[in-house]
Amino acid sequence: MTTRQYMYPAQFIQETNGTFSVYFPDLEGCQTYDDTLEGAVLTAKQALEGYIEVVLEDGDELPPPSKLSDVSTGCEHAMMIIAEHGKKETA
Repeated sequence: MTTRQYMYPAQFIQETNGTFSVYFPDLEGCQTYDDTLEGAVLTAKQALEGYIEVVLEDGDELPPPSKLSDVSTGCEHAMMIIAEHGKKETA
């Protein structure tokens, strides 16, 4: 199996307590948070990779990703998160 990359938009919202919540609008239930924006980006990648792994292992299909411009309205930060799935081939 080769590694495949998936890219989904994520919304980052700073909560009143200062933490950053992360939501993937295309992926129901895929969310995370962290104390800093930088940490939230890292945990978002981990959450996305875990979500993709479960969906594909269950034999389900992933929905197509939205455009970043379609999900960035109304939130402070939005970015595309890239996740990898599969084993990296060794030479």
